Amino acid sequence: MAGKVLSMEIGQGMTRVVEVDYQAKSPKIYNAFSLETPKDMVQDGVITRNEDFIINLKAELRKRDIRTESLVFTVASSRIANREARIPLCKPKQILPLITANAADYFPVDMNQYHLVYNILGKTEEEGVKQYRLSLLAVPNDVTTSYIDLARTLGMHIRAIDYVGNSIFQVVRQEMNNGVNAVIKIDEHTSLITIVKNGEIVLQRSVPHGVNGAIENVTELDVYGENLSYADATVVFTQQRCLRRYLNVDVDYQEAEDTSDEVMMSRIMITENLRYLIGNVGRILEYFVSRNDNSTIDNIYLVGIGADFVGMDELLSNELGYNVQKYTGLDTIRSGNPNFSALESMRVYSAAIGASYAPLQLLSPELLKGEKETSLAVPIAVFLACVATAAVLFIVGQVGVSKAKKENQDLKDRLEETKYLEDLNNAYNESLATYASIREGLNAAKNTNRMLTQFVSEMEAKMPQGFKTLQMVADETEGVTLSIVCASKADAAKVFQQLRSFKTITIITSSGFKEEYGLRPEYDAILEEALKEEIDKAMEPYMEHVDALGYVMDDDGDLVPVESMREVIKERLLQDHKNQQIVLGRIKKEEKKNENPDGEGGEDGEDEHSLLDDINAEDYFYINVFFSVNCLYNADNLNPGDAAENPGTNDAFMEGAQKALEAEQKQRDKEAKNK
Repeated sequence: MAGKVLSMEIGQGMTRVVEVDYQAKSPKIYNAFSLETPKDMVQDGVITRNEDFIINLKAELRKRDIRTESLVFTVASSRIANREARIPLCKPKQILPLITANAADYFPVDMNQYHLVYNILGKTEEEGVKQYRLSLLAVPNDVTTSYIDLARTLGMHIRAIDYVGNSIFQVVRQEMNNGVNAVIKIDEHTSLITIVKNGEIVLQRSVPHGVNGAIENVTELDVYGENLSYADATVVFTQQRCLRRYLNVDVDYQEAEDTSDEVMMSRIMITENLRYLIGNVGRILEYFVSRNDNSTIDNIYLVGIGADFVGMDELLSNELGYNVQKYTGLDTIRSGNPNFSALESMRVYSAAIGASYAPLQLLSPELLKGEKETSLAVPIAVFLACVATAAVLFIVGQVGVSKAKKENQDLKDRLEETKYLEDLNNAYNESLATYASIREGLNAAKNTNRMLTQFVSEMEAKMPQGFKTLQMVADETEGVTLSIVCASKADAAKVFQQLRSFKTITIITSSGFKEEYGLRPEYDAILEEALKEEIDKAMEPYMEHVDALGYVMDDDGDLVPVESMREVIKERLLQDHKNQQIVLGRIKKEEKKNENPDGEGGEDGEDEHSLLDDINAEDYFYINVFFSVNCLYNADNLNPGDAAENPGTNDAFMEGAQKALEAEQKQRDKEAKNK
């Protein structure tokens, strides 16, 4: 097991590579480097082949004379489902068969597309029964196979694939044996929060926010250099304090780094990009404290790319109210190569280094077998595993399996019954987000920005119907940026034209239009009824082979409930028809607008009539046009008396928005109750 490996963390923005000892008690670092990950090469953990990346990676390896051919990967993906489970104490070889037999209870997914991995977190006792406390992972097969394909393309073989949560824990566990400590791994697009109590993980959560927005801000602004690449911008953050010490821009102070108004505004914009990250981290910490008898978190340590951003630790300390500091446990890690000198902090490589310590091994046994040399020990081990699995399944018995299937089906039925709540909840959350965005903009300017107040009042009075403000970002002195969606380009033009008539603004610029089109949800129900006979006909070959328990063989050769098979066929037929109608709907709308403005129908054909002929897809077809406008205030038009005459404009506007939200919530509750 000993020897050197190349340990890689392939992130959406950057890839980190470390040449390090594998599973050594005191590992040495022989080499480390970073390179940019091509855009869209990583899709939620799945690696797509990219020739430029492969060429650049091989060039970096040659430049450093790295000849190691064993690979270890550490993977982050929202599709890797994580659950905590407890099972009675048993022999280690019985753990996997036990959790596999009850996989449907832990993960409501098609387990044919996943494989299970577990990690023993510790032992516990409840009502006199000793149990294992396990961390269970359901790993998508396409994630692991994509890494295998990459390794083969590089001409290397995989020693192990680890989960990033375990990689980070392995790095910090020695320093966290006492008390309650948290580690935040801040990456470009995501961040991982791990809370450790007396050496054991008690909470681990990922949030979809990182420092990508701040990095892109630096590349777009010329304050810290012109034409900076993504990698260049990350270096700027480690050398200059681009972040302010507080998020709140209302704090009336100027920092030493604010050498000009331009620099100050750029630092405010860059820091604002971290608001959602900090807010989500704060909520997770509050959740842990509230669920653990108000436990005190002793320290918070930072690793990852954001850890070395100058001022990140101070900003998080001020906003979270905890002692936040850079993790220093890797500062003394030994170098095994006299020619290697790290150009950046090893905190950036924390996950890649940790993956070499004690990886979970996300490769399924079948895939792992393909990565090793064939030997007699492998089939014997497989045979013994099968015997153990059969024995455990026999002990668990048909009763347990049937019960699990029934409970799983009951959950699916209940989920289907309450599916309508999802649309209501999405609409409510969308309104809530819009309200919160507007409230944030107005509160930031309260009592100080009469220009914004007058602009909002004018917008209420003049803006036409048929548009929706998705987001409003207001500056106290410069102007307002609105993100808007309209039902058509004509409506968008009306909005833009109306804004030109505003007295409160002077210069208006706009982004390009972006179209989104499709069919409204209510079309699905009508279409399903219309295609009922076609669905029944498509099900006939499967219905001929239904077994006594109501299972059929699907197209992949797997046994599935007959209703699940029907659902698959239904969705396939619906989607095929909808894809056609989306295209036809757009064509018909254009024809109707250009050639038949009065909306008169064409001649009826003589083909056989069907229920589908009664459905006008174009009636359900929609187009959403997204664009943004930047409006600069017209200071010459500011009326000093307006604020005194209408002191409650902001409050009245927010009160109206609040009432609208409350009314929507009442309607939502009423519909849920009726259902």
